[in-house]
Amino acid sequence: MVAQALKNPKYDQFELVGVNMRNGVWPDGEAMCRMNLDKLSSKRPIYLFWNGYHSICSNSIGLERVGHKAEGDGILVEQEAFEATRKLSAVTDDVLDGWIIQEAKTAS
Repeated sequence: MVAQALKNPKYDQFELVGVNMRNGVWPDGEAMCRMNLDKLSSKRPIYLFWNGYHSICSNSIGLERVGHKAEGDGILVEQEAFEATRKLSAVTDDVLDGWIIQEAKTAS
């Protein structure tokens, strides 16, 4: 699913964020790591949030973008994951206003 999403042009301008990952559903949980996500993309940040948002697996560029070194397995847990989430959620007022306007147009 991650590889397919990376090929979808509608997501080209964004970091790739996957949410509600569940260990029991992931076919090869031990393979979810920074190095394997780097193989999928070394140019676009990838963030995979486990269900509950207490853990994130990221590729190297994603880790660097949220202030971590690109090392280890790329899994952030608890406080590190929460801090990364805050950084990923931060947008300027102009961007937020644009999203609100677009959603209002869609809703009407």
